[in-house]
Amino acid sequence: MNRIIKAATTAVAAASIAATGVTLAQPSNAATTHNGVDAKFLRSNEQVNLAEVTLAAIELKRATGPAAIKLAKVTGSDHVLAGKLNMQLSKKLGISLPTKPNAMQQQVAAHLKKAVRVNQQYFVAQVQGHKMSIAATKFEIANGIRPRVVAYAKVYLKIAEMHLMMAEKDLANWNSNNS
Repeated sequence: MNRIIKAATTAVAAASIAATGVTLAQPSNAATTHNGVDAKFLRSNEQVNLAEVTLAAIELKRATGPAAIKLAKVTGSDHVLAGKLNMQLSKKLGISLPTKPNAMQQQVAAHLKKAVRVNQQYFVAQVQGHKMSIAATKFEIANGIRPRVVAYAKVYLKIAEMHLMMAEKDLANWNSNNS
């Protein structure tokens, strides 16, 4: 089942990028090479990808229910893929990326490692983190200049919105079963 989800997600991302008519191998346009909004988005998005992979790994070690395990597997593998796409695009554009999550994301990971209600805390972190990530992605789509970065953001947005829906559903189920 997880292989099917991973294959479907990979296919959706690849098809979405292909549908935009934009390839990662295009040479950069000199007129848009140094757009701060695009570079900031790619950097912060990479930190999101790194954080999601980290949180998924923690949850997979500590999870106590099938919904948490499924969400961690899906988000972890999807963010690995998003990270690879981001790295390829950033490399083509000459944008350096961070190699670790930001301080707030690291604090969330540290908290999750010690959380008593680990599944609930993971669901909460997923909802909050994806809401912030979606807001930043929508800002890039509205304000970005580089077509390749905006195309990546549109693909990423679909995946992040799917993760948010999954996490909100899992959190609501957890809350109703544990109240």
